[in-house]
Amino acid sequence: MGAREDIEHLYALLGSAQNWTHLMAVRALQGFFECTISPGFLLIIGNWYRTEEHAARALFWQSANAGFGIISDLVTYGIGQHAEEHGGLEPWRGISLFLGSSTLVAALVCFALLGSPREVRWMSKEEKRMA
Repeated sequence: MGAREDIEHLYALLGSAQNWTHLMAVRALQGFFECTISPGFLLIIGNWYRTEEHAARALFWQSANAGFGIISDLVTYGIGQHAEEHGGLEPWRGISLFLGSSTLVAALVCFALLGSPREVRWMSKEEKRMA
């Protein structure tokens, strides 16, 4: 998944680009939507943690983002190698479809689990009060 540096759900659309114009239009949309990542992280941190915990949690999110980038790069390298050896989709299309579909799955999970402490269904009333 990549909260990495992009909102990668638009990667799934990159695989369907047929020319330079399509590719640039999808990349422009991706850039438009990815600018909400850091403010979104800060909003989540502000809802769930005390003020004195904000800096440490923000640092953790950014570090995890960089660490996941390493894992993502290894997975995409494997997809590219497999595509070159066995044919099928072009490597960049396979990588785009993988990143896009994995991000969509992660987005659905996050949509079901995240929210403010008052909104989530998976906490008891006492846990919500404490949060």
